[in-house]
Amino acid sequence: MNTILVAGGAGYIGSQTCKALAGAGYLPVTYDDLSRGHAWAVKWGPLEVGDIADGARLADVIRRYRPRAVIHFAGFGYVGESMQFPDLYYGNNVIRTGQMLETLRHAGLRHVVFSSSCATYGGVHERTIDESVEQRPLSTYGFSKLVIERMLHDYGRAYGFRSLALRYFNAAGADPDGDVGECHDPEPHFVPSVLRVAAGLEHVLQLYGNDYPTPDGTCVRDYVHVHDLARGHVLCRLLSRAESRGPST
Repeated sequence: MNTILVAGGAGYIGSQTCKALAGAGYLPVTYDDLSRGHAWAVKWGPLEVGDIADGARLADVIRRYRPRAVIHFAGFGYVGESMQFPDLYYGNNVIRTGQMLETLRHAGLRHVVFSSSCATYGGVHERTIDESVEQRPLSTYGFSKLVIERMLHDYGRAYGFRSLALRYFNAAGADPDGDVGECHDPEPHFVPSVLRVAAGLEHVLQLYGNDYPTPDGTCVRDYVHVHDLARGHVLCRLLSRAESRGPST
């Protein structure tokens, strides 16, 4: 079976991507330290608990499952938190990813699909944002994602890595079958916060920002359904190329 290692596969987007991978004929192997993910969300393949910075543990998992590619979701993802605690984001998102890439390099695993972010673009006011827009992140979170993109680029130039970074906007929604959904504590995201107020679980909806260039000063956000986002990861041509070539040696 075509095996894909999903770093951070116990999280919101990672778990739904594992379901999409399984539906497409892959075996998703979740590698997660469960610091922010949930073991109950791993339902479509094995769970291996471990830190991406633990080279010995990760190398052992790679030896046993022989994955053809890695999908990397193992990062912290809150803009506000990143500004308050930049050490967490540089430590987890950047330093630990660097250690993971070294383990992948020595294991001969050089195909990586990276969960990046629109936050790498920063405060862009163009109506349409595509890959040609300059990346000028405003948050520590966004900058940490941009650094990882550059790391992958440099590992490609120097060591033959093949990588693809998906800079998607705000993920929302739940699995259409009701198998997995968003579960954060505390919950910082807007859509589940709206639903909690509608359900009577919260009494106040916090909407931040009143100085945006919009008629009422509030922000405008783009959303992508997490089910479509999961399918997008599966459809990455990089995975099919990894199938045809197998692990690098």
